[in-house]
Amino acid sequence: MDGLAPSPRRSDRPMVSQDAGHGNDGPRRPPGGFGTLEPSDDGNLSLGRRIGVLVVLAALGGAIVLAAGGVGGDRSVTPLMTASVPPTAGVDRTPRPLPSPPGAAPAIVAPRKSLITTRAIDLRLDVPEPGTTMAGLQVRVYRNATLLESQRVTDTGRVKVRNVPLRRGTNKLSAVIANDGGEGPRSPIVTVTVDDQAPRIGISSPRSGTRLNERRVTIKGKTEAGLTVAARNTTSDAQATAVADAGGAWSMEVGLAAGRNLIAFQARDEAGNKGTDSLVVVRGNGRTAVKLRLSRSRVSLKTLPRTIDATVTVRDADGRPIKGATVTFTLSPPGQLTNTYPATSNGDGVAKSTMRLARSGAIAGDGLVTVLAVAPDGTTATDTVGFKVR
Repeated sequence: MDGLAPSPRRSDRPMVSQDAGHGNDGPRRPPGGFGTLEPSDDGNLSLGRRIGVLVVLAALGGAIVLAAGGVGGDRSVTPLMTASVPPTAGVDRTPRPLPSPPGAAPAIVAPRKSLITTRAIDLRLDVPEPGTTMAGLQVRVYRNATLLESQRVTDTGRVKVRNVPLRRGTNKLSAVIANDGGEGPRSPIVTVTVDDQAPRIGISSPRSGTRLNERRVTIKGKTEAGLTVAARNTTSDAQATAVADAGGAWSMEVGLAAGRNLIAFQARDEAGNKGTDSLVVVRGNGRTAVKLRLSRSRVSLKTLPRTIDATVTVRDADGRPIKGATVTFTLSPPGQLTNTYPATSNGDGVAKSTMRLARSGAIAGDGLVTVLAVAPDGTTATDTVGFKVR
């Protein structure tokens, strides 16, 4: 425009003089040689270059601080800046305090039976206001210091804890309310006793298999004190009962039928366990009895002469062995003469004899051996057993 001097072009600008401090290596460099400080078109440094200069100066300052810190022997490093790390989004890392322990005790509802036969029980508990939050609340059942069962609760009132394990004998049970903060006070103790063993009836007399000649038999035994022992003769349907005394002893009379009698017994204890036993008694015919046995029932003609051993047992009317009974064995082989052999019963009521079968005159056929026993009281009994000669 008229009246104004035109701006000088780059080529018209005066050259920067070169002095001895810079030589002919080009533009000036800042101290330390960290880049070229070229002026902008208006003679000043550009914004980008200014920022670069500031970064270099900051680095130099940090190096100086680190060097100064090591001079006195203190090797700790003081950071230039502290960067705060923001917490994870959506996560509260603040520690939460535990709830206070419950301040009230539950109550165990007494079972209908304190004496049971099973090793587990369902308990009912009354849960009061715990005096703390209901979150994480549970009831715990103990036997002394042993934890038996636990169950979470979400409200007050009555709850049922199922299958609490028990041991044989006495179980002293208590309960508490607990949460993450601890346990509350214990409930009053409830005692449950487990008896799962059947009572023993314990027949002491007579021995099973006893033979006697009475219409009734007296039976004795021993069991738990106070138990009622019931007996039934399954042969005659006769029945009887007896109550055990303080020492457990009991006695009863049961009617007998002729022949073999099976008598069944049972007793039930307070817990409901049932014990059983049985006894066999043989009722005789009321007379002295003998039982004859032979060593062989068949004899071959070709093997004659041979012997036969005869054995007899003599018992009185009550089935007891008779000692000193006079016994006579009579051998009657087919085709031959009859022979007799005397003997006497021993303390077991047994008498024996060895009889000889001759060859002379022997024929095939049926033979007999007969025994006659006379007891010391004069009562008699006989028995006969046959044999064959072939």
